[in-house]
Amino acid sequence: MQRLIITNGSSAAHAIRAAGIGDEILTWDDVLYEGPVPGSRTLESLSDVRAEYISNCGWGNYDAVRDKFRQRDHRFAEALNSLHTDETEMVLWFEHDLYDQLQMVQILSLLLEINVDERRIALICHDHFVAQSSSETLVEDFEKRERVTSIQVEAAALIWKAFTATSPATLVELLKISDTTGLPYLRHALRRWFAEFPDASDGLTRTERTILNCLRARAMKGGELFRCQQSTEEAAFMGDASFWMVLGRMTADGRELIEKVRPASPTDIDSRDVKYALTKSALRVLENKNTDTAVARIQEKWMGGVRLTGDNPWYWNAKRNKFQTSADFTKMTGQ
Repeated sequence: MQRLIITNGSSAAHAIRAAGIGDEILTWDDVLYEGPVPGSRTLESLSDVRAEYISNCGWGNYDAVRDKFRQRDHRFAEALNSLHTDETEMVLWFEHDLYDQLQMVQILSLLLEINVDERRIALICHDHFVAQSSSETLVEDFEKRERVTSIQVEAAALIWKAFTATSPATLVELLKISDTTGLPYLRHALRRWFAEFPDASDGLTRTERTILNCLRARAMKGGELFRCQQSTEEAAFMGDASFWMVLGRMTADGRELIEKVRPASPTDIDSRDVKYALTKSALRVLENKNTDTAVARIQEKWMGGVRLTGDNPWYWNAKRNKFQTSADFTKMTGQ
């Protein structure tokens, strides 16, 4: 039987191969929680957008990234076309964290126009990381793979459409009424994504707030700070390249929440070796006394289909489980 396994990236692929599962493996390799993911796009046109974003971040040459996506998309389309026979199978193998769940939803949404109940498409998804699992565990997971159902595909398609919409409010409302029991880790992953919008209480994202709390006791080098932040995650999803981008936003002009400790060593070229400390503004934020300049200013960035700007602000209100388009930080306790 010809079988194609689709998973998140090279680390997972290596672990699956090391477990003796010798089928062809296709890695999806896209950080969908970062950058623009506009809706109403074909896979090909969205890959153009994603390749441009990734190259602009300095994570790869545009032509190389686009070519890799092109090969991925072509192989995926080939696999779909071959699923009409009983001699082929597609296996989607993803983890429970935000990085994987978004990839999984995107792929499942692409299956909407075929009858999945008549195709050999399986899903493996557990709350343990593939690259950190034993070969015995991975073999057991593989043997217990379950067929993808039309209910899962329809739920994923709705979620994906809302994720790529220009307003995040639709996704919150959809989660309230959608049956996602067939995708048990998706709801928690999306709530984690909501927390990467500025919070209505202080303007910080969850990652930013965690970074400030990590630095509260002492200054830390970037590598140590990354590990401190990762240790607070229920399901760690952020790679170090994305983390350095967060640090960059926290040192941007007009929003200086952290600073590089001076004098810096000439050898501290790698971001992991640069030492960071809190600014006075950050201390006031942590003490609930000030956000008039440091965090009140919306940092321009893309979140799915939402382009956050000063003219298009979206704040996450975790207490009320909703998004809002304004926030008054002058009412903070201690002001």
